[in-house]
Amino acid sequence: LANEAAQRFKDLPSLTHSHLTMPFEQFSSQDKVSLMLGIKRLAELASAMPWEFPDHAAPRLEIQALREPPPPAPDGAVN
Repeated sequence: LANEAAQRFKDLPSLTHSHLTMPFEQFSSQDKVSLMLGIKRLAELASAMPWEFPDHAAPRLEIQALREPPPPAPDGAVN
């Protein structure tokens, strides 16, 4: 994602496999920009995804119901 985002801008380098082992402090300023663009692109993709996965840590419906917030209280008295 970082390389895809960096290609949209002139003079930004592509990240390589060797960047995976480097500490962030050793990145050049251009490498840091490429990486940040990739993180931004990842955040955009994550926010666009429908995160509706089952709760595998709580497979029973009763436990899932306990984790969910309670429904809102009614506004007024019910006749």
